[in-house]
Amino acid sequence: MYVTKKATHCEYEYEPEVRKSHGLSLWVFFYLNLLVTVCLMSYFLHFAHVEIAESRSWSLKNEPDSVLIFTFQVMCILLSIYTVFVFLLFFVPVRLYPACGVVNTIWFIITICCLVKSDISETLKTATVVTEKMTVNMMFLSFGTPLTLLHSVIMTVVLIRIKRFMQREECEYQVMHGEKENLDDTPRKSSDESDVSDDEVEVPSMRTAKTELLVMEKSFSKSLYWKTENEDETIETLKLILKNSTIGFRDMIFTKDGNPSRFIKLLLEKLENNLTFNVEKLTWTCIDIAKTPEEIGNCLKFLELFDSGTLRKLELNFSNKNFIGMLMNTGQFLNLQDIFINSEIDKSHLPLLFHSRRFKVKLDEVEAEQLGTVIKVFLNKPLGCYFKISTNETQIDLDSLLALFKTMPDNCDVPTNSYYERDTHTHRFDIKHRKSEKEEALVLFMKIRRNDLWGVVCRVEHIIKDFAVCPYY
Repeated sequence: MYVTKKATHCEYEYEPEVRKSHGLSLWVFFYLNLLVTVCLMSYFLHFAHVEIAESRSWSLKNEPDSVLIFTFQVMCILLSIYTVFVFLLFFVPVRLYPACGVVNTIWFIITICCLVKSDISETLKTATVVTEKMTVNMMFLSFGTPLTLLHSVIMTVVLIRIKRFMQREECEYQVMHGEKENLDDTPRKSSDESDVSDDEVEVPSMRTAKTELLVMEKSFSKSLYWKTENEDETIETLKLILKNSTIGFRDMIFTKDGNPSRFIKLLLEKLENNLTFNVEKLTWTCIDIAKTPEEIGNCLKFLELFDSGTLRKLELNFSNKNFIGMLMNTGQFLNLQDIFINSEIDKSHLPLLFHSRRFKVKLDEVEAEQLGTVIKVFLNKPLGCYFKISTNETQIDLDSLLALFKTMPDNCDVPTNSYYERDTHTHRFDIKHRKSEKEEALVLFMKIRRNDLWGVVCRVEHIIKDFAVCPYY
């Protein structure tokens, strides 16, 4: 879950390590309370239903007894509905809990109306047979129903306000002439457009025209995400955020439906020379990318805006071999630790990825000699490093790869009896010249399937666990 805000001319100062007083213990108590409630209600409802079933064989001549039995039937149905409702909360997504609180309120109102409508106090005085024989239902009427109604009120409050338990502490300011002002007294109005996904919780936005600057706070990260519908206002907002050197972002997602060069050129013109992006990961997605030399130059300058000492991860979601090759020669790229290129690159550029700890890339075809070089590089990498190479080939030439493996030391096939890996060849390369920081033996574990291959530096005793860090897709 994460919170999305749309804002103009403001800075967000997040304290990622701050936690509210209620954390995991609150959720344990909440679900334990649901479990206890369901168990107790189910237990007593069982005996109440048994008593009602037995009452059908009674020859009751007293009208109040029949009325009271009917009241018990209605109460058992309502309490059963509440029990099922509480049980379903285990499976309902947390984001739907406020709606569940509304449903719970409706049940509460219906139950109160049923109790008020039936004059139970007068009926109890004359229904002597039922009051003596139906002890469980009488207990439900005297104690169980009031306690259930009280529990329903508490549950409604908790469910409607549940989103407060999922947010972190945050401070929000507005920047006016270089000074911070509290936004509590700042007039706000709703945004003209909305870009909130199913898992997001939208909060009231500040004054905005059509800006698409969204500052998103996820559970364990801070992200900056913008679109280019209103470029001037977006850039001005971005400048105000970048001017605060204390703000750093772990993820920046730059998405453009078409060619981004015009927007990037406008961004470069408006940004001051000393402004840089302090971002750990950049995700760059475009349908089209620069074509002319001028456009390519602007896009390269965009990457140069990122602080090379901070940027550690890069994900590219566009296809342009020449441009990607130029990006690989920038200072920012050479300092990356994680590189994910979801398009084909020229095979001659593959060595430019070897400095990273983890990379994912696509080639036209996998050559045995190239793969041998990759394996030799990763035999000298630390624990947790991996590579994933995809190819446009229908089927990787496994025979040529196995012939290569036989020429390399300390390697062997790994047989598998798994049905799901019947099309997968598994291989391992023992790393005997190095160990992990805890002196654990290491191995380069590889899998080859059709047009994909994976390689991960794992601990010998924990191969399955360590191999799981590598993305399957």
